[in-house]
Amino acid sequence: MTSPKVSVIVLGYNGREYLDACIGSLVDQDMAQDDYELLYVDNDSPDDSVAFVSDRFPRVRIIQMDRNHGFAEGNNRAISETNGRYIAVLNQDTVCHRRWLSELSGALDARPDVMAVHSNVLTPWCPGFDSKEREAWPEIVHVAELSRFGFVAYQQRPFAEEPIETLFLGGAATMVRREVAERAGYLFERSFVAYCEDTDLALRMRNLGHPNLLVSTAVVFHDLTPTTGFSWSTLRKTLLIVRNRFLAFFKNMNLVEYAAYLPWLIVGAPLKPGELELGARGVFYALGMVALVPIAMVWAASKIPSMLAHRAQIISGRTLGRFGMLRLVLRSRSAE
Repeated sequence: MTSPKVSVIVLGYNGREYLDACIGSLVDQDMAQDDYELLYVDNDSPDDSVAFVSDRFPRVRIIQMDRNHGFAEGNNRAISETNGRYIAVLNQDTVCHRRWLSELSGALDARPDVMAVHSNVLTPWCPGFDSKEREAWPEIVHVAELSRFGFVAYQQRPFAEEPIETLFLGGAATMVRREVAERAGYLFERSFVAYCEDTDLALRMRNLGHPNLLVSTAVVFHDLTPTTGFSWSTLRKTLLIVRNRFLAFFKNMNLVEYAAYLPWLIVGAPLKPGELELGARGVFYALGMVALVPIAMVWAASKIPSMLAHRAQIISGRTLGRFGMLRLVLRSRSAE
């Protein structure tokens, strides 16, 4: 039996409400069914997600985890169960255009120098999200890109079919060549647990000299709602995001670069709420971020020993010049 061209991993946790639409859109792709395999990987959900997928989608292979390993390690463990030449990871709270798989894999076919591509992800604040049109193209390309301050900035551009070169890779709907995971021994940095693991992946690809592409025609509707309420879980999530952002750039920069870039990261943390259009509340959140940054930095410093081996591997294989990564970030097109 020949291996499929693409393996699609849907990592789920307690998301039964999303799975019918998500996996239903994957079963109904314009790619021949023999060309792709579907895996639902469950992070030990307390709901009936596994039973639902088993009953509703007999074609889907189910992998049950012994516990919740988080986004990064959950996907890493799932890769060992795949057979495809290309591996796609997809959030459970998504719906895919019928040409999503063929457009992403086609972009990798056309560009041997590209190791990873990501999708035109339409969120609830984008035109066309509510209709979730799966045949026609949308009105816009929703560009997610790293800003010069290290956080992800978003821009809506008129739709055009040509891929867009980016520094960032959006982990909600990304496809990579199998060798990306095989050469490194992992896809996402497991110590991150969740958040900014896609930033690390994107920076690693650029360190190795490979451009990243946003495939405008690979459309995904992502039911993403920013968390803006006050709670301990929101506080922890925010700290984790800022911590991992510090770590992702530390891991992918030499020490001189990182020392030069660190002030940008520190300033960027309180600037990020401005991306969320929170109005007057944004000022309050920005002030709160100023207080959280030192805590996140201390937390990040405590995690550095666990990633030194991965960092050494990246730096030893780096093709960029001494300040190459710093130049890429500071010249980010998100500022245009």
